[in-house]
Amino acid sequence: PVGNLFKGMKSMALIIAYDRGYYAEHLADFRAQKLGLKTPEFNFARVNLNNQDNGVYLAVEQWSDKWISKQGIQEASNLYSLTKSPDEDPNISLLRTGGASYWKDYTDQLDFEPLKNLVIIVENADNQTFKKLIPAILDMDKFYGWATINILAGSFHQQESTMVLLFNRASGKFEMIPWDVNHYYINDAYFQDMDVLSRRILSIPEFYGEFRQRTLAYLNEENIKGDLKFYEKIFDEMKPEFYSDRIKFHNDYTFSRLTKRSREQMIHNFEKIPQMLTENTPIVFEEPFDKAQGRPKSVVLLDSFRNLTAVVSSPAEFLKNNPQFRIQDSKTLILPTGNYYFSKDVIIPSGLTLIIRPGANLFFAKSVSIVSYSPVIADGSAAPIKFLP
Repeated sequence: PVGNLFKGMKSMALIIAYDRGYYAEHLADFRAQKLGLKTPEFNFARVNLNNQDNGVYLAVEQWSDKWISKQGIQEASNLYSLTKSPDEDPNISLLRTGGASYWKDYTDQLDFEPLKNLVIIVENADNQTFKKLIPAILDMDKFYGWATINILAGSFHQQESTMVLLFNRASGKFEMIPWDVNHYYINDAYFQDMDVLSRRILSIPEFYGEFRQRTLAYLNEENIKGDLKFYEKIFDEMKPEFYSDRIKFHNDYTFSRLTKRSREQMIHNFEKIPQMLTENTPIVFEEPFDKAQGRPKSVVLLDSFRNLTAVVSSPAEFLKNNPQFRIQDSKTLILPTGNYYFSKDVIIPSGLTLIIRPGANLFFAKSVSIVSYSPVIADGSAAPIKFLP
């Protein structure tokens, strides 16, 4: 009933616990909270159907705009996944143009513009362009946290056919959502089996170095002990429930063996990961190339993302296209006192400060704007600053 919702969920999925490694999803959620990631809340539930005990399931809220709102995220945001599982069609992908017919937006927005532009960057950008553009469309802090959760679990289970991506309209960036992480013994082939987005990002030494540093920082004594303690606590709490579940996927002996194996996998991965995270990236990614044209592919972004390249341009690149401005230092642009005529939009890149000097008169052609992704200081108290047609 509406007045007595289970854990406040209006709609939920009930998942066989074995399908998520029994406790693996709870461990991933525990780590996600420490790393500042949004994640669906998994709860154990005893399911009774028509007065018959159906045993222990995992209950999780269904993806929706309501879930987004409960996370404190702007409701106009988007939540992307696929309409079919990769078992039905091996060509399904959330991160390739060829998979677009299978894309799903769980919200009422049904707007795939952000996802189309992310895919254009992944598929077409050369490494230098990719390195500049990806932090402008993907929350890198969230990505590093998500990638750390995966490597701790020895899991490359979140492929482009199974992952869930949130596009946060407040930040204008994608956020990775840990989902269906599971748990495995990590091996030396781990990096080669990752999804295409992770391989592209971690093939770039600067990004890999940051990921390596953050993952190794997580592997401190406090976190290792905390993760083991969390797992042991949930193991002890839930053991009587699963033992009394007569229709669970495994018998008691196999259930006990598998859940103890997950703990062994944790310890194995804690010891193995520092050996794998060498200083040099273990991934080589072949840059996209247009064989027909005999040159690298071009990145042409769409609609409201069309200015993204300008947003991440360097001060030198900006001045080349906008000679009216001056550079005061590496982080400050100046528009001196004087008259200026703008016939096209001016995009102020991020990471700077624009100072418009007193007495500056800015004349704009029809429908032309200055759009700034950096702070603007326009103090006209000494002499008015005018924006004019």
